[in-house]
Amino acid sequence: MIKGQSKKESGFSKPSVLEREFQATVIEMAKAFGWECFYIPDSAKAGAVGRPKGWPDLTLCHPVMRILIFAELKSDSRDSQPSTDQEKWLTILVNCGENVQLWRPAMWDHIEKVLQGPAERTLLALDRSDVGRWMR
Repeated sequence: MIKGQSKKESGFSKPSVLEREFQATVIEMAKAFGWECFYIPDSAKAGAVGRPKGWPDLTLCHPVMRILIFAELKSDSRDSQPSTDQEKWLTILVNCGENVQLWRPAMWDHIEKVLQGPAERTLLALDRSDVGRWMR
């Protein structure tokens, strides 16, 4: 939790504007809601072997809801815009029919709703018969 911020119903507070703190809070909340998270910490420093330049910050998968999200995280600053390489990958993923999100701290309520997933009645309507075979 970040000092000076109020808690939402879920217990997570809106993160500060630093992208690394924002990412850490998004990951924490996603895991609490059952998401599997793939990311490469400090990918620029680590050389990001195998990760194409511009790949979205987070790849989130929810095994029960069967939802895949590619999320690019940016600060609220007007100067914080996707790079050319990031725009390329976001466009490719959208054109492939993937769920692509560009999230900023100011969008916290939206992010929280997305990570909570569909309403329970919608979730119950999903066909869960084959979920178990992927979990073996």
